[in-house]
Amino acid sequence: GLPLGQVETSEPEPPVTDDNLPLVSEYVHPHPGSYVTQKYSTPHPGVDYGTFGVSQPVLALHACKVMFVGWIDYYTDQRSVEWWVAGNTITCEGVTPQGDRIWTVYAHGTDDSFAVSEGDVVAAGTKLMLSGKTGGPTVTGVHLHLGMKVNDHWVDPQIYVPGD
Repeated sequence: GLPLGQVETSEPEPPVTDDNLPLVSEYVHPHPGSYVTQKYSTPHPGVDYGTFGVSQPVLALHACKVMFVGWIDYYTDQRSVEWWVAGNTITCEGVTPQGDRIWTVYAHGTDDSFAVSEGDVVAAGTKLMLSGKTGGPTVTGVHLHLGMKVNDHWVDPQIYVPGD
């Protein structure tokens, strides 16, 4: 048993690499029950998942270390251009067994719904926030914008999302 006062957590932390990034061993759907409203393309490096106007939990696509949690201003924050996101945003990073660095960005979360903090190491499927419609004039309806880079190059996240 556990020593008095300690509680067993439901999700064990994933194993980490030498640079303290978690090892990516599986992928889960980041927005169960949603549907694709916009696919990955050159001008839109990500996938949008809609939920019929209702905020739903956004889950970590893979095991990751949470690198950023906060607001990205559409008009003044350079990351809005670099990451193609705005509003309440979370970024995460992990490493595959082959050594590829996986970086994901989750955007447009509902206000006051962050469930993780910078520096947290989380397992695939961990709740990050609730989907929303924060971020600026181009945001249309409640959804999750999921962007992904592998070794610092944009990729189509749908390749990694189970069931897509």
